[in-house]
Amino acid sequence: MYKRQGHTATHDFQILAAGECFDRVDIAYVVGLEARGVSKNARRYLESGKVKMVEWTNAGLAWRLKAAVLGVPFLVGRQSLGADSIPHSASFVIECPYTKKKLATFPALYPDISIIHVHEADEFGNASMSGALVADEDLARASKHVIITCERLVADDTFRRDPNRANIPYFCVDAVCEVPYG
Repeated sequence: MYKRQGHTATHDFQILAAGECFDRVDIAYVVGLEARGVSKNARRYLESGKVKMVEWTNAGLAWRLKAAVLGVPFLVGRQSLGADSIPHSASFVIECPYTKKKLATFPALYPDISIIHVHEADEFGNASMSGALVADEDLARASKHVIITCERLVADDTFRRDPNRANIPYFCVDAVCEVPYG
């Protein structure tokens, strides 16, 4: 069985849950799908007791990736302290040595493989996205291997003319696949 990790990965999670393709999950916001309701297959599988689950908020998972990128074992924050998700996560509540206030820890996350869909990429893996980026750049940098799927493959001189265009640079990427409407 595989350990599934994801960040708001509702659709692929539902497919993997329907096939019972994993027995451990470390994930943020995955069962809800407001437009169509809660996934019955995913909910049934998670409630079956067959899956060991560690749950995060979207921000908590993003901070875990940021900790990995920074090369630190964890980051701290105050979000999640007022929720009931702390006991279901791998967070610890610690006391700040400066303010004595409570803080939640978010341990670094290093995914084995990440698949990131972007607007355009070149054959070397330079990738460009527009709009809300969430944690895609950190995901690429924290992951051991990255597969980029792109709406369109562009000439490599696109990024040579404007290197700042690459949200994800080629050295973070292992493979590129052109997948229009991906």
